[in-house]
Amino acid sequence: AGAELGADNPPAFPDLDPFVRIGDARDPALSGSLTVAASIATGAYLSVGGRAQPGLGCGLANGTIASTQAGELLVCQSGVWQPASGGFGGAFSSNNRFGCRHYSGQSTANPRTGECSCPAGYQPVIVSAGGKWTETEGWTTGYVCVR
Repeated sequence: AGAELGADNPPAFPDLDPFVRIGDARDPALSGSLTVAASIATGAYLSVGGRAQPGLGCGLANGTIASTQAGELLVCQSGVWQPASGGFGGAFSSNNRFGCRHYSGQSTANPRTGECSCPAGYQPVIVSAGGKWTETEGWTTGYVCVR
């Protein structure tokens, strides 16, 4: 009852247009995860849409990347979002009389935390100390935050 195959009736091939092919210039616009077993190479830019905040828990595999609202790259390390900027976590100094301020009143806070502290995952290392314990300036200790 069906049509006979022949010169006038070639076999029907499936419509492959919806599938991504090698060299395809169309955006596949995937809505799920994509797992790649090897490296990913791009001829342009890689845009990371996942947003996170440094110091918050990530609960993802080490090396997972995200970015802040300001566009800074973050990496999930040991369950915490860390800046991908390497081992430097900023610096600060603390004064025995004035805390996180210079005797002139200027803040000596770490620009990365806004406080006299290191970001999560960094440790303070003393790099300087000096001043006068009995004078108005007080004694100041300087720290660098490293991983």
